[in-house]
Amino acid sequence: MPRTRKPVLAALLAVSALILTAGCAGGRHDTVELRLGHVNSVTDPWQTSSEEFARLVHEGSGGTVEVQVFPSAQLGGDRDMVEGMQIGSVDLALVAGVLSSVEPAMTMLEIPYMFPSQAALNEALDGPGGQQLSAALLEKGIRNLAWLDRGPRELTANRPITDPAELDGAKIRVPEIPASIDAWRAMGANPTPMAFSEVYSALQQGVIDGQENPYAITESANLNDVQRYVMETDHVYGYVMLAMSEDAWERLSPQQRQVVTEAAQAVRRTHNARTAVDEERYKATLAQKGMTFVEVDREAFRQAVQPVHQHYAREFGQELYDMLGTPHAS
Repeated sequence: MPRTRKPVLAALLAVSALILTAGCAGGRHDTVELRLGHVNSVTDPWQTSSEEFARLVHEGSGGTVEVQVFPSAQLGGDRDMVEGMQIGSVDLALVAGVLSSVEPAMTMLEIPYMFPSQAALNEALDGPGGQQLSAALLEKGIRNLAWLDRGPRELTANRPITDPAELDGAKIRVPEIPASIDAWRAMGANPTPMAFSEVYSALQQGVIDGQENPYAITESANLNDVQRYVMETDHVYGYVMLAMSEDAWERLSPQQRQVVTEAAQAVRRTHNARTAVDEERYKATLAQKGMTFVEVDREAFRQAVQPVHQHYAREFGQELYDMLGTPHAS
C-alpha cells in the first residue's frame, strides 16, 4: 500500500498544479491594480470623480484593471505624487499646478488673470498650447488622461480685502508654484508656499493670514472654521489633471488602454458638468457657515500682475503665451 500512494499523490499534485496555473492565467493573476491619489477630502468632488473613474475602468475592463482611490494625501502631497508618477511608485493622480515642478512651462496656466473664464481656459487646453504642454509632460513620464475643471480660485482671510493695496504684506498660503508666488508678491502679499495638508493648522495657529482656493476646496476642508471672508477675486480659472504614470500605462494591454482613455473622457464630461452646477451650491454653503463674500476691484488685481505675465512670456516663449492667450484675447 505505501508503494501505491506515491504515484497517486504525484498525480494529484500535478493535476492541482495544472488547475492552479490555468486559474491564474485566466483570473486574478492577470489583473492590473492601479493606485490613484489626490490631496482632497472624501467629501470633495475630486473623490466623486476618482470613484467614478475607478468604476468605469472596472466595468469597461471586465475587472482586469482595478483602480484603488487614496484621498486626503494618503499617497503623499501633490509634489510627492508627481514625483511618484515619474519613478513609477504612483500610478495615477489628480494634480494641478505642481506639475510645473516637472514641466516648468505648465506654470503658464497658473498665472493669475491669464484666462477670463473657465470656457476660455478650456479652449486653450484643447488647443495647440494645451497639446504642447501635454506632449512636454509625456516626455517627462506623465501622461495627461483628461483636463478637468475646478472652480475659480478665491482669496480668503479674516479681514476684507478689496484691492491689492489692502493686502499690505499679508501672509497668504500659495501652492508651491513659481507663478503663484511671483503674482501674490506683485499684488502686495507675502506669499507663503506650503502643502495643502498643512493649511488648516497654519491658519488656526496664525502662521498664515489667508489662502486662495476654489469654493469646493475651502468648504470641503472646513476652512470656514478659521477664515471669515471670501474675496471674489476669480484670479485663476483652474484645471486639475487626471494624470497617469507612463510606467503604469505601459503595463496595460491596448484594450485596457482604450478603456482607461474612454473612462477618463467620460469622467471629464460628468466632472465638468458637476463643477459648473456646484459652484453656487458651495458658495451658498459657505455663506450658511458664516463666511462673508466681498466684491473686489478685479481690474486693480489684474493690472498688478501684468509684469508677471511679461516675465513668463519671456521665460517660456511669447509663442506659447500667445497660443494659450490669443483665442480669448479681448
